[in-house]
Amino acid sequence: MTKARVDPGICGFPATIKVERIDKRTVGVHIACACEQIHRFRAEIPELAWREALWPILQNSVYQAASRTIRHATCPIPMAVVKAIEAEIGAALPRDVSVRFIEEGPGREETAREERDVEGAERPSTD
Repeated sequence: MTKARVDPGICGFPATIKVERIDKRTVGVHIACACEQIHRFRAEIPELAWREALWPILQNSVYQAASRTIRHATCPIPMAVVKAIEAEIGAALPRDVSVRFIEEGPGREETAREERDVEGAERPSTD
């Protein structure tokens, strides 16, 4: 089983996602979250063919369910479900993902250093 914790930011509805391979082609998805929209979302994807979760966004069954049930376009939970599915089936390593807003202006030395670190970071191979 692969388990992920999502801190979605300002909405204040953290979530725990559990993905478990059921058989060769299917995964089970459970999402614990107090958000009503996420309740509707998880009801649409309790089990799914994992290959469909790896398709491009417009054909992806996870994002299609999110489109029908989640009103906030930047909700990170659908992406986290896809990441957890990838990790569960061995298509990707379980690595954290983050988004940070960079503040500019006087007294922001730490932010400037972080920005240099990101700009100078080695890019992963796309081979």
